Amino acid sequence: MPELWTDVLGAVNSILMDMPYHGLLLNERYLHHFFSHRIQSAVPKLMDLLDTGMPLRLHPEWPTYKEATGIDCGKYRKVDKRYLAVDTGKKGGFVDFALGPYPNPEVGVEFKLLGGWQAEGVVFDYMKLLDGRNPFKAIVSVVVLLRPNGLSAAGRKEAIHTAINLAYKEALLRLGEGLFAPVADRLQRFVVTELAPQARRHWYNGTVGATFAEGAGIPPLPQ
Repeated sequence: MPELWTDVLGAVNSILMDMPYHGLLLNERYLHHFFSHRIQSAVPKLMDLLDTGMPLRLHPEWPTYKEATGIDCGKYRKVDKRYLAVDTGKKGGFVDFALGPYPNPEVGVEFKLLGGWQAEGVVFDYMKLLDGRNPFKAIVSVVVLLRPNGLSAAGRKEAIHTAINLAYKEALLRLGEGLFAPVADRLQRFVVTELAPQARRHWYNGTVGATFAEGAGIPPLPQ
């Protein structure tokens, strides 16, 4: 089990289970700052810029490719408004948070906070986390959909569920089965949460290559 895995899931679960609906004033950066505060409260010295004797282990906006620091992992290109995995060029992606040694972090975390479903952005987040060239041993994706008028129901609810699974399948398809293919034993905790003023609903996918199930809860803490 990767170092910090339990702490990461604990910080993520506090967002998914404890964060109330704050209206539409929130943007994704609120989730970033909240997660960073929670994980650093749980694990001191993760990112102490004043202590040169402690290695930095929490990396915001970790680049999958950065020539200056020797990181040469996933590369991507946007073609006709679609992100594609490529093996040439010098353009990587950025992962919201990576935890562990800077050159080879073990845990990758991505957040989305949306007022409506944005398939391409979600697909790209899934691609970066699943890409076999990136060094992660464990990956977390949190997508929060704000629902000011209540949780989706009937046909709209089923359409959202379908869209979630299509985005995941599309990410797998774009990565293919070669060099970019997901690592089968990579620990995965992907959640999509609808958050309304008086209710919330989760869809959860806990295995690489599997599908999202409604009401499956939140990322379980390792025993």
